[in-house]
Amino acid sequence: MRGDKPKASANVHRLASAARLNVPDPPGHMSDAAKEKWRQLAPELTRKSRLNPEYQDFFEIYCEAYADYRRNQKLLQIEGFLYLTTGRNGALEKKKQALVQRDEAWSAMIRVGGFFGMSPRDDAALGESKQGDFLAVLEDRLNGRGA
Repeated sequence: MRGDKPKASANVHRLASAARLNVPDPPGHMSDAAKEKWRQLAPELTRKSRLNPEYQDFFEIYCEAYADYRRNQKLLQIEGFLYLTTGRNGALEKKKQALVQRDEAWSAMIRVGGFFGMSPRDDAALGESKQGDFLAVLEDRLNGRGA
């Protein structure tokens, strides 16, 4: 083709998926396991616009709860879930504190994870704007199949 090639103008907008993501680094004071979880999930959450600066404190809580859950689960695998004690009614089996802490961490993960769409239900509830869906709706409307 001869002549000058067309140049991108200010009116050309790149799709969000094509733009370079600015994935935030985990805060330095976080535990190593929490930082690892942050690095694992942050790119996808950033892509979905769920890790804006105002949400990062909640995401930090999620990552630390995950680290607590993993730590307590490993401890339970080594030491077991129950301990034996004796009282006025004889021998009793009781839950180890690590079991209680693991369950509390799991509950925190479920509560805070919902803010970020960490389960299929929460992800569907938060939704995601998809270019493909927009184009399908536009095509239907152009062909007279939509309201």
